[in-house]
Amino acid sequence: MVKKRKIKDNHILVVGAGHSIKKYKNEIYRFIEENNPVTFACNYINNIIIPDYHLWNSVKRWNLFADSIDKKSILVFSSTYPKDSIREKIDGSYKTFKVVERRWKTGWENENSRQYKRCKVCYRKGKMFGCFRDSVTLAIFYAYIKGASKISVVGADGYTFYPDKNNINAHCFEEGLETEIKIRQIGQKYYKDLDIENNRTLLLLYKYVLKKYGFGFEMLTPTIHTQFYNKNILNIKGDK
Repeated sequence: MVKKRKIKDNHILVVGAGHSIKKYKNEIYRFIEENNPVTFACNYINNIIIPDYHLWNSVKRWNLFADSIDKKSILVFSSTYPKDSIREKIDGSYKTFKVVERRWKTGWENENSRQYKRCKVCYRKGKMFGCFRDSVTLAIFYAYIKGASKISVVGADGYTFYPDKNNINAHCFEEGLETEIKIRQIGQKYYKDLDIENNRTLLLLYKYVLKKYGFGFEMLTPTIHTQFYNKNILNIKGDK
């Protein structure tokens, strides 16, 4: 029986489902081989990598792709995730975390306002607090809480990193093409606003974990969240 790897005291590689993990998969494979991190993936990425830990934050994608999960992966869900949806696909064990779900609202611009303070990131009484809109941010925070010693991130491209480029899928799987269709139908502003909100939460998360745990995180593949991007680790040239 293969011993499960633990997050505590290990280097964690959070793997988002962005197109970049497909584009730079060879660089990512080399990084994994050289650094031996515990891999913590978000939603469907099994066409690229079989992760040690696998967080699912989308019921829709769970229903589409749950049959592809690997039995060696440890599954992780929010405590608010519908249990019936989980049990429709698996009967084994899984891990959960508690999160208080909030959303950014008008008035956040003033740091002394109630709207800003309700979105501040913290971990209190066994619960994550913050205005989280994406699974990568949750996975990063979860890894800190579980005692990771270092955190790197790939595949956190953002919704609007690629749409202006022809024939680029925003995700590493074909279902991601729906994002581009929605951007054309709803308008890019909606998804741009999501990226802005995610970035705002990531900045608050970075500030919180740097103070509480003594180290930050960095993104290794091209991303709309440029404040966290370090292109030198994978030696990536081009892109933003």
